Amino acid sequence: MSNSISVSLENLLKKSIPVQSPALPKVQSYCTILDLGNVSVTAKANLPVVTSVQAVIENPTSFEASGDTIGLAQVSPVHLSAQFGFDNPTQVKGLDLTLLLSSHLTNLQLAIQSKIFALLTASNYGTAVTVSSASYAEASMQSLLNAVPGRTAIALDTAWFSKTKRDWLPFGGVENTLTECSDFTGAESNVHGFVARPEAIGLCIGYPVGAPAGEVAQSKILLPIGVEVQFSRWFSRGGRAFRGSLDIVLAPQVGKSAALRLLKSA
Repeated sequence: MSNSISVSLENLLKKSIPVQSPALPKVQSYCTILDLGNVSVTAKANLPVVTSVQAVIENPTSFEASGDTIGLAQVSPVHLSAQFGFDNPTQVKGLDLTLLLSSHLTNLQLAIQSKIFALLTASNYGTAVTVSSASYAEASMQSLLNAVPGRTAIALDTAWFSKTKRDWLPFGGVENTLTECSDFTGAESNVHGFVARPEAIGLCIGYPVGAPAGEVAQSKILLPIGVEVQFSRWFSRGGRAFRGSLDIVLAPQVGKSAALRLLKSA
């Protein structure tokens, strides 16, 4: 029984698992990712945070200038886990596994995004560009663009993304950093989008120490938002069932507040 399900699963993992994901920006466009490795969620993580950077100097008279401010922020990692199983693994087909995995991966992806978006508040990132829905216009977008030079992410929720005209953006009306973001779960109320660079958020990512008891196979699955989750699977002999667990440990923290500007409705 266990061999049959293992063969089906390993064949599936060699292919691309379709994650039924809403439009979401890749986290690398607005987060700097730091590797936690295997970590206990009861431990604290010290995340280096850059709050100010020395300005570029023209014709320097020495090489001793230093205006950077770097500190350590102590964060508490959170373990997110999507778990599932089959009571009768002999009846499982490849399609069943694909649908089950894609559904759990989608849920886990949204949970990860929610934890990150919980940081997107005016208290963390300063005065937002605030405009009513009726007054949203090119000037609003220009205020966002001007607030974050060198931006690598422009993310707007679906309603405001649909209001944005192509000729409001640089490069002939198309900028590849603009992304529809259909889920702002966890963000401050009335937040509809943001413009950012990667140093805006420090994101520690790791995987939980330890594993389920028994013979466990593990691998990594890359989500469309650009982070990997750990996939553990095993056969529970006592319950005569196939079990699976998708896991990630993460700790997001405000990085450089000037590297992100929020769009809010009045």
